[in-house]
Amino acid sequence: MDSTAPPDAYPPRYTASGDRIRARVKVLDVPQREIARRAGLSWSTYQRCTQGREPGVGVAVPLARALGVSVEYLWPSPDVPRPPQRRRVTPASEKA
Repeated sequence: MDSTAPPDAYPPRYTASGDRIRARVKVLDVPQREIARRAGLSWSTYQRCTQGREPGVGVAVPLARALGVSVEYLWPSPDVPRPPQRRRVTPASEKA
């Protein structure tokens, strides 16, 4: 499978990973559940990726393969504003 998509497969206006995933699925004309199955992802994980949650490496690599694109295609460029990341707060009692 080719690791890059043809230039017309994802218009430049698509910047968020969810938009890019949906655009590529539309170009492939394959049901979304089939893409999730090919990537080895649960349906809920796949949906989170298409609804604005950026996939981590463990999800992005198989998803990119299933879509026939590079991993870089799934991640927005650094100049695209990203949602705040949740941080684990370590209680003072655990720091010592």
